[in-house]
Amino acid sequence: MLAVYKKAMSRLYFLRRLRSFSVCSRMLHMFYQSVMASTIFFAAVCWGTGIKAKDANRLNKLIKKAGSVVGCRLDNLDEVVRDRMVLKLRTIMDSPSHPLHNTVDKLRSSFSNRLLQPRCSKERRAIKTNQDLLPETPWINIFYDDFWGTLLTHSGSHKSYRPLCTLSFRLNHFMGGLEPWGYHFVNVAFHGAVTGLFTSLARLLLGGGLWSLLAGLLFASHPIHTEAVAGVVGRADEGAALFFLLSLLCYIRHCSLRGRTAPGWPMAWFLGSLACAAGSMLWKELGVTVLAVSALYDAFVCHKLKIRQVLPLLYKPTIATQRPAFQWLVRHGET
Repeated sequence: MLAVYKKAMSRLYFLRRLRSFSVCSRMLHMFYQSVMASTIFFAAVCWGTGIKAKDANRLNKLIKKAGSVVGCRLDNLDEVVRDRMVLKLRTIMDSPSHPLHNTVDKLRSSFSNRLLQPRCSKERRAIKTNQDLLPETPWINIFYDDFWGTLLTHSGSHKSYRPLCTLSFRLNHFMGGLEPWGYHFVNVAFHGAVTGLFTSLARLLLGGGLWSLLAGLLFASHPIHTEAVAGVVGRADEGAALFFLLSLLCYIRHCSLRGRTAPGWPMAWFLGSLACAAGSMLWKELGVTVLAVSALYDAFVCHKLKIRQVLPLLYKPTIATQRPAFQWLVRHGET
């Protein structure tokens, strides 16, 4: 990477020399696009290998210097990488013989045919006969009823408490009544947002490159998500997954800042993680599992503890004995 940087610096020197000869800005920009950008483009190898933060900052400074010489703003490293990914996806779509063509094509069309489908019997109970969706019903009732509109204290209640999902149905009903297209469109939009967050998480765990992109494509097109996206009541799963990933990403950010910056920022990210965890639980009950996943990430990824170090904690008889043992493991995990 250092050799690439030096090569780009030499081209930047030539760019300054052109500027000294009063070459017009358009000619300088064309030179950058044809010569200088190729160096930055080569440095942004996002397919197969990542790029270190130090090298990325160095290249972004180089691009900024080149922009000051050219006299106009130039794409930074992230924009170059994004353009390359879009170009790669277009190449895959235009090449039927490409091994990833079918995967990308399914990603594009897998859920589009569901937008105009009518509701099933389960959806009729959650939407058509749910009194909480009607404008004459006080919206506060949503927080006292279960997912199907039955009072939680009623003996026939399902006890499924998902007020945020019911609130989204009420907004759909307010905007378009019982028209199925709007409900399915929101589900597909939720799935797109969840896929984007999952790809961001994969990029943090796997590094930027082909593997994180493949993980996102597999997540987006996997048939296990068909019921959650195609069925309107599956919005509870999509919403819970959205806030689940937001909570986990906030906690990962909290772990990365902990002990490195002022305590205010890590605490803010931690509180954001708890708020998103609460949101995930209010979309669907299983959202509570994000707390366990965050704890496992902290223990095994941040503190690099081994399973054999954690297993003895399960056999401690009281919390009083578990607490010092866990603190000892954390101290040794940091070393």
